[in-house]
Amino acid sequence: MDIKFEDLKAKFGKKAKEYAGDKKKTQKLVNDAMKKAKRSKKEGSFEEIWDNIQLLFQLAKDWSTAQYTQIPIGSMIAIIMGLLYFVSPIDFVPDFLPGGLIDDAFVLGLIIRQIKTDLYKYKEWKEISTKEIID
Repeated sequence: MDIKFEDLKAKFGKKAKEYAGDKKKTQKLVNDAMKKAKRSKKEGSFEEIWDNIQLLFQLAKDWSTAQYTQIPIGSMIAIIMGLLYFVSPIDFVPDFLPGGLIDDAFVLGLIIRQIKTDLYKYKEWKEISTKEIID
């Protein structure tokens, strides 16, 4: 698969910045992505990165509701670009073809690698926040 971060940025960067400025749009995008991921999980393309995809969705959701604000805007725009690609009906390999979600999994994996440090910081924050609620 020869999709590069620069390609995503060229195609979805401007739109991602729009979404980053409109948290309600981002919330809808996250919800749409979560629905597609749940439907698509059966295909198996996401098995290896499923936990990280779920964490990515949670981060985007918590950011869009202002529960988590400790992520650089550039990382958030990268996440939004990945989500836009993921929900887009027009992508590298059409979803309706056998194996059509492999490019979606690749792109989400690319975004996860790109923002890995921020994702782990969020995971730590989430674990601490959850622990404080339980205690």
